[in-house]
Amino acid sequence: MRLKFLLIPALLISMLTSSCQPRFKKSKLVEIDNAKVIVKGDQIIATTGEATRVWKLTDLGLRTVSFGIDDTSIAKASEPEVEDWRFKWMPQEEKAKLLSVETKKDTDEGFMNEFIRTKATFYYPVSGITLLYDIWTIPGAPGFRTQIWLKKDQDKKLAEFTQGTVELMTVAGVGPDFKAIGYYNDTQHRNTAETPILKEKKFTGIGVHKINWANAVFAASGDKGVVLVKESHKCVNQQGVNTGEFVITPDQLLVTGAGLDSTHINTEFQPCWATWSIAYKGNFDAGKLALKTFDRYRYPIDPNRDIYIMSNTWGSEDAGFNSKYASREENILNEIDVANELGIDLLQIDDGWQGLGYNNWRTVASANYKNNKKGTRQILPNGTAYEVYPEGWRNVRAKAADKGIKLGLWAASHIPYEDLVYNYQQGDFRSYKLDFAKLRTYEILREFETRVRKFVISTNHKVRVNWDVTENPPRIGYYFGREYGNIYLENRKPLQPENVVYHPWLVLRDAWHVAKYTNLNKFQVTYQNVDRVNRKVSDAWKYNHDYCLAATLMGSPIFFQELHLLSDKAKQEIKPLIDVYKSQREAMYAGYVFAIGEEPTNASWSGFQNYNPTTKTGYLTIFRERKNEESEKEIELHFAQNKRIVLTDLMTGETQEQTLGKSGNVTLALDKPGTFLFLKYEMK
Repeated sequence: MRLKFLLIPALLISMLTSSCQPRFKKSKLVEIDNAKVIVKGDQIIATTGEATRVWKLTDLGLRTVSFGIDDTSIAKASEPEVEDWRFKWMPQEEKAKLLSVETKKDTDEGFMNEFIRTKATFYYPVSGITLLYDIWTIPGAPGFRTQIWLKKDQDKKLAEFTQGTVELMTVAGVGPDFKAIGYYNDTQHRNTAETPILKEKKFTGIGVHKINWANAVFAASGDKGVVLVKESHKCVNQQGVNTGEFVITPDQLLVTGAGLDSTHINTEFQPCWATWSIAYKGNFDAGKLALKTFDRYRYPIDPNRDIYIMSNTWGSEDAGFNSKYASREENILNEIDVANELGIDLLQIDDGWQGLGYNNWRTVASANYKNNKKGTRQILPNGTAYEVYPEGWRNVRAKAADKGIKLGLWAASHIPYEDLVYNYQQGDFRSYKLDFAKLRTYEILREFETRVRKFVISTNHKVRVNWDVTENPPRIGYYFGREYGNIYLENRKPLQPENVVYHPWLVLRDAWHVAKYTNLNKFQVTYQNVDRVNRKVSDAWKYNHDYCLAATLMGSPIFFQELHLLSDKAKQEIKPLIDVYKSQREAMYAGYVFAIGEEPTNASWSGFQNYNPTTKTGYLTIFRERKNEESEKEIELHFAQNKRIVLTDLMTGETQEQTLGKSGNVTLALDKPGTFLFLKYEMK
């Protein structure tokens, strides 16, 4: 990645510093590697070593006057002057009083690698509001994270202001092209050919466009562009909490929606939704790489904690009480043995360990002990009686440690903080799935996130929390909260209900869509036992086990099933693939995953390209779907135009070289439909 500074024209600097606008009282300079923030005169100049953004101090706050990569900028000073934020509570006569500007090194309580944090605080005396503008300058990142925090004077009554502008970019150039993208939640009910999880739409700079469904908007002019991302839980089909919209005008790109509203603002600073501003040079592929690169800086991966193959006990049964039965100690001890046999890293115990209800969050044995009750039995609706955890977590913890398997735990989102800590201390669980969240108000969302953050910090960041987007009530979404863990993408079961039955090509398509605009390896992608899938509903049984597992490898693989139900033949198919994957996965996690080939349709050539921009190496997983009739296919690779490429088949060891033309197409062959390639490549 280039480490160059944006060259701010001398005339612009002169214009800024000679202005009669308000000025900062003291000059400041903070540096980390090639990143630096300079506060001087009436401007803040921040550079990550890759991107640079300049703000000018005004009577109402700050406004962006330049933003870009190297010596180019897609943002420009607005005429007339318009600040980067504007709220309805600001009357015409309002003026901002600069209270302070603080710049220091930070890690966001250990959730980020070290970055420079700049906090500029303003007071609005007519409105009785104090606003803190929070700038994150992350070394090496292609952009910035900005966030507004608000508090009010004591006893101040406010009108509604949720739709205020929280970010504004005046776009340079004539006739920029815009593209909006957004992801759907409720994957529980998006499991057909007609219900993709990605929405994309192009716009022109003609007229005004208000987009209330998007997660991000790209604006491109020639060979330069900017991406604005709403760091929120918004989904296409779920607005969430005051997430606002993107507004495109002929020369501006605005982000509205504060999250915080007049009902919940108080006398302590509380955050609004944050925005990512990302700059890039080049074509649309360069824009997608810039987005993924910033995403990785925002949500970094710790190889020792965040790379794993998980299994989960819920996904094999056709009814809830049967799945709960699968979480009993007797079954978990057996599952640990199979996990060890296959090479699974982490076994997550799902719903049922706490009993059949959702009010007790200790094992049945420990809860009964605490309440001086006898017995550790549960009765299923079918009359089956069984022991849950007669001795608490002691036995499964000991066996998991002996076999080298980490443990995870399911709980409902309302589990108290004290019970999270208790189960961590007793069971040494490292991955928690918190389900049933309904984050419908700012207050509920803030309490939930604050509780999770406090819990993770209490473990010294040894644990992570897996969110999900399976239902329609507002949950975490796709671009929010991933510093705490991965996103569980979808329930895909073998038998029923039909709306969640496993279809290999649809799981592949969902992962393919996620890979377009996020880092797929922060999303859990499901592999299901194809031998047990309902043949009246799905053609999964016509695919091999290793093909279906291969479709998950560019993400975070999850066996959503009881492992002991896999046949010996199934184990023989997937074990070699697991071994090869585990030998390569740390290098895979250093790359960025792109969707390549055709969109999966059950009759396509499709797949993923993993690309490391530093080493120019990567990986390919290529799928010739079951109904495809072509034994050979040209597939366009990203960043491969006019390159010589060396390909190694990781399953056979065979190598080949190809010289790619200006299109970057590689020619690949598979003799049979329903088969795949797992390749490593090097570009020269």
